[in-house]
Amino acid sequence: MKNIDKLSKKAVERLKKQQEANALREQLTLGPDLLIQSKGSDQALDKINEKIELISGKIIDLRELREYIDSKINAHVVRFVQDYYIEIFRLNGWTIPEGGIISYKPNIVGKFTIDIIYGRFPKEVLPALEGNNRYNEIGVHLYKHFQFLTPKGIELLDKFIGESVIIMKNCKYWNEFVTEHAKKYGYPFQTSLFN
Repeated sequence: MKNIDKLSKKAVERLKKQQEANALREQLTLGPDLLIQSKGSDQALDKINEKIELISGKIIDLRELREYIDSKINAHVVRFVQDYYIEIFRLNGWTIPEGGIISYKPNIVGKFTIDIIYGRFPKEVLPALEGNNRYNEIGVHLYKHFQFLTPKGIELLDKFIGESVIIMKNCKYWNEFVTEHAKKYGYPFQTSLFN
């Protein structure tokens, strides 16, 4: 009887060891496949694809962009108030047309707008706007950048324009404005050598 008990205990131990070995073998053979399946799942790929690399080498986070960049082109509604352009003209010493309506603006005004308005958005927004807004055959953007903004982006745009006009009204020269604006909103700037 003792021999039968010893044999059954040994058989049970051998069976347990074999089951453990089988479980280990299964884990070793199936484990990597399960890991690949979880890393290659749609959810995992979606997270990876949330970030894309632009041609320039910059990596942008699409989730952040979706807050500000719309998937469609919005209708053109005037966003930049005449006060904004009048103040730019005044600070630069340019002639303001009679009636105070500025329809033609020198090209440099677009550069100013990029720097002082769109430059305040998160850093990924401007490259995305530039990428979305193609040029026509004579080198002019087909749309206004703000036509690609979400309602949240438009809200920020209006806020940035209003804040800029307030600072402009308290300055006498363009360089003074740029200096004050940069100090207030914490971005680097370089004024010209001459005022």
